[in-house]
Amino acid sequence: MANTRIDTTDFSGRVLMVGCGSIGQTALPLLRRHLALAAMLPVLESWEPPQELVAAHGREQRRVGLLSGCVTQVIFAATSRAAIRLLARSGCTVETPPRQQCCGALYLHAGDREAARACARRNIDVFGGDLDHVVVTAAAVATLVNLAPGRVNVGIGSGFTGRMAMGQRPNSWASVAVYARQLRGLLAGEMVEVDGALTQLLHGAGQAPGRPIRVPFVFGTRGPKGEAVARAEGQGVFSVAPTPGFPWSILLTLGTVLETGERPDAPRVLDAAGAGAAVLLHRAYEYRNVPGLDLATLPGGPAWQTAIEAVPARERHLRAHAGHLTELNPVDRAVVSGDLIRRVTFTGEAAALRARIEELGARGVTEIAYQPSGGDIPRELIVFARMAGIG
Repeated sequence: MANTRIDTTDFSGRVLMVGCGSIGQTALPLLRRHLALAAMLPVLESWEPPQELVAAHGREQRRVGLLSGCVTQVIFAATSRAAIRLLARSGCTVETPPRQQCCGALYLHAGDREAARACARRNIDVFGGDLDHVVVTAAAVATLVNLAPGRVNVGIGSGFTGRMAMGQRPNSWASVAVYARQLRGLLAGEMVEVDGALTQLLHGAGQAPGRPIRVPFVFGTRGPKGEAVARAEGQGVFSVAPTPGFPWSILLTLGTVLETGERPDAPRVLDAAGAGAAVLLHRAYEYRNVPGLDLATLPGGPAWQTAIEAVPARERHLRAHAGHLTELNPVDRAVVSGDLIRRVTFTGEAAALRARIEELGARGVTEIAYQPSGGDIPRELIVFARMAGIG
């Protein structure tokens, strides 16, 4: 276990808590962790909110609302102001309502879908219905590296989560490899051809690190084609099954640490680990030829397939993937059981899970990423960290 790193992550893959050094060593006190994180935050010399209304230059062609965001309007205030100037010069009148709320992303990442929906509803009410578009600026790799140098890794996959949920097949691994090479070239400061035109990072002074920007790439793999791309284009892999043969092999784990004597079918366990078990049903349904993942042999698998195939084909993908990794959707809830949780998730009492970590290290896993879900995320993080010896 001394060579396996443990991270606890939220739905988006952001690291919330990291075990530094060998598992089993005493973690730094919580206060020192918070002070270390605070020291990384940028110093804001001045800040003022964006103007509520900026008129279009010349004839108004569009009327748009700017979702300024909690972090963006403060840390990336210059980017917001630049976006407003660009929109105005392009013929857009820009409204930035001061009563807009949090977008809800952090609630969604933590699995609280109702709180996220409430934020969305409030913002819909604030922006009203007389706008042509609502626009938002977004930070990316270079900006993150500028804020946290040496702490950014780039994860690249073929699109199981996003594309399947929207009724699309994953991207081909050949196209993923091209994308990775394009991204690496852009970060290096090169001119790169994308969709037939030359593209280049055009950040001004102080807006991003100087090029070249070097960051590790890890690839979300599920078979030999993805592993071949990871070897050719990246530094490691990120998978839901142990993937040996890589110096950096991250395993995503889903589940919960049971209290002494707690049953896998207890309501708390179904809430905390049910969504992680359900995603294996989704995966087995979408990928019919994955070794060791046969929907017909998974507990509840045949009943889940019958239920989902009763949904009209045109909307089936939406019903199948609703709640992905955060909550049980109605089809999942009818079949997910303690037996399925015990079989396909990282769920068990603390001693049993520590033994599994030892075994995973022997199978080539060098890092474990834990994704909590359910109604008590703090409990899941704290108990998992304590089990793993990092908190």
